[in-house]
Amino acid sequence: MAQKKRNTVLNVRRKNRRKRIRVFLQAAILLILGTLLYHAVFDVKTYEAPDKSAWNQKRGFIALSYFGVGRNGTAKLVAKSQLDEQLKALHDQGYRTISQQDILDFYAKGAPLPDKALFLAFEDGRNDSGLFAEPLLEKYNFKATFLSYADKMGNSERKFVQPKDMLDMAKTGFWELGTNGYRLSYINIFDKDGRFIGMKDEKELTDKAKVAYYNHYLMDFIRDENMIPVENRAQMEARIDSDYKAMKDAYTNSLGYVPSIYMIMHANALGEA
Repeated sequence: MAQKKRNTVLNVRRKNRRKRIRVFLQAAILLILGTLLYHAVFDVKTYEAPDKSAWNQKRGFIALSYFGVGRNGTAKLVAKSQLDEQLKALHDQGYRTISQQDILDFYAKGAPLPDKALFLAFEDGRNDSGLFAEPLLEKYNFKATFLSYADKMGNSERKFVQPKDMLDMAKTGFWELGTNGYRLSYINIFDKDGRFIGMKDEKELTDKAKVAYYNHYLMDFIRDENMIPVENRAQMEARIDSDYKAMKDAYTNSLGYVPSIYMIMHANALGEA
């Protein structure tokens, strides 16, 4: 009687084990089929990592950064068709994009780069940049850094990509995340008639054609109409430190980390050279 009971228990255990294995296999098959179906329906693409064993160039790289991409070109935004032409020309000439880590390894370890290395970036965190640029990154298998402002995260300004979507972009491999800092604000502004305007946020200074001089919030003392500083160095450093802390807190709370690359706006010194 006892042996019969033991046999019954063993049979039940075997059946349960087989059932668990069958359920696991069915779930795995459904997951694979679901993934294939999702890719087939939505044409989801992921970045194909390059074969770095063939990289042997140590001269450096070029960096190309776009303020934004629009359906049609404007004074500020490059048209998506024009962006396609430019990226195609770079691709056809043999340029290959490199990652943030590739740059760190190049400088810190002397790691080689592809023969024609390109660091590609899109500034300002705009929705249209992500929308129009991503299909082109997929088309040419290019990787780019998407830069944003920390103070735009979690607010109601719909033209800016929000944290959840940024994380989804990064999952594709075509994008890495970066930052333009906490805010885009200007100080020590003078208009073309020489009138002192003071300090304005980017939203308040949309037409720079009427501006003769301005500086970025982090790049100078705050000054009066005679360009005399109204703060001492300790006050300036405390103001800048506060801005960087706000940036760090915003990204940590929204993304879970602070992007490793920082490009201050505007990178417009070329015209002054």
